[in-house]
Amino acid sequence: MTGPKGRPLRAGSSVNDIMGGMFGALGALAALLQRAATGRGQEVHSALFENSVLLVAQHMMQYAVTGKPAAPMPSRVSAWAVYDVFTVRDGEQIFLAVVSDTQWAIFCDAFGYADLKADARLTTNNDRVRARDWLLPLLRERLAG
Repeated sequence: MTGPKGRPLRAGSSVNDIMGGMFGALGALAALLQRAATGRGQEVHSALFENSVLLVAQHMMQYAVTGKPAAPMPSRVSAWAVYDVFTVRDGEQIFLAVVSDTQWAIFCDAFGYADLKADARLTTNNDRVRARDWLLPLLRERLAG
């Protein structure tokens, strides 16, 4: 799900292990609150399998509803117009997420893109999603410097 089609990649960090610890800690806190309220302790379980299921639940539901597996992340039609990696000065890379209309206005103001902010084809996030074919290459060009 995270890599290009035919090249699955693991997540950049040990997401499942971290979630196991996080849910274990939350369970311990809930047990302590229960003990404070009732005087009774509880046994806490945290399982990596259930974490994995939670992480892919939306994709499982998509398959259950549509009968089609989720496309790998890079091939998927994004719900957000600007949510990608861009190469900037000196070949450095940044991840840029502009996922709301408010963020789009702020982004355009901060980078001096008044022309893009005023472009009627880019008014809403859905408009920008439809314009990705030409908008992302334009942003790549502008952000490269």
